[in-house]
Amino acid sequence: MAEKTESHDAKRVAFSAKNIFDGDRNAHNAPSVSVAPDACAADKKGPAGIMLALVQNVCGYEDFSINGVAVAGSVVTGLKTSFPDGTWTADGYEWGCLTNGERFLSKIFERGDAKGTHGTWKLLEGTGSLAGIAGEATYTNAPKAGDRVVVSTLTGWYSLHEASKGAAA
Repeated sequence: MAEKTESHDAKRVAFSAKNIFDGDRNAHNAPSVSVAPDACAADKKGPAGIMLALVQNVCGYEDFSINGVAVAGSVVTGLKTSFPDGTWTADGYEWGCLTNGERFLSKIFERGDAKGTHGTWKLLEGTGSLAGIAGEATYTNAPKAGDRVVVSTLTGWYSLHEASKGAAA
């Protein structure tokens, strides 16, 4: 839930939210290719085993509002690089939607392994009252083996451009 901070920058609004990824809902949305499709099995245990996947996932949110308007969900599109040791990185963009139809664009970067994910989230721009939005957050998750729904906890801040404030009370 968002609340105003008492920091030196009173324009920042702190938040903590949950992002929900449903693996069943997002199955088959990641075409993958090997960086070395002609490599033998032994070579694929090393650098030749790196896999690239174009991913596009639909996510939901809980306990997240911007300027008093709930965030309904988002579509995340990016590139995931999987390494032979079981670790991976992902880099992409999130197109989020508020319940009033306004949108935001954020940039994400994350690293993960079988134990969980650690990532960064940066607000780049928005529509309507979100024009000029800025913000940053970090997020983590730690799913158990076999979990199909993964909940990430985001903690960060956002600020709205002065002209946009009050447009969505």
